[in-house]
Amino acid sequence: MISESSDTKKYLCAAALALYCGLSGTAALAQESLKQAISLYNKNDFASCTALLSKDINGSLRNNASAHYYLATACLRLGQNNAAAEHYLATSRLAPGTVYDNYSKKALQSIMARASNVPASIKEQYQRQNSQGQTGTSTVPALVLVLVPAPAQTLARSVIPPLHQLASKM
Repeated sequence: MISESSDTKKYLCAAALALYCGLSGTAALAQESLKQAISLYNKNDFASCTALLSKDINGSLRNNASAHYYLATACLRLGQNNAAAEHYLATSRLAPGTVYDNYSKKALQSIMARASNVPASIKEQYQRQNSQGQTGTSTVPALVLVLVPAPAQTLARSVIPPLHQLASKM
């Protein structure tokens, strides 16, 4: 009995270790994917950034506010306002009270004011979020948003800079 118990313990320990290594390996791959996507974003290759993040956003990067933020901003740069709004909402939900949240809310406000074809489900989520009194508390320089109808590229340029550019201004 002792050897069976010992063998069982060894097996369970080995299985737990294999599972842990597999999960941590997945997390490492997800972080590498995010780094690559940010690099593509910084090179203004928004289509490749979006493609890369879209593969992992429903899996290993599902709860990563940074991934949602960069995906949202890349989508916005490509004129994909509805996709951008969905990921800005996810960013705010995942990182309330942070710089990500603050800039996501500013971008959402601009998208809601300018884009005429935002689906009702996104509008409802946006209104629900605003009615809950979720406001960003970080001390970030204010951005001026011009709320006049404009093409998607103008909208993308006027909304927000990527976070890595903001860090040097704080």
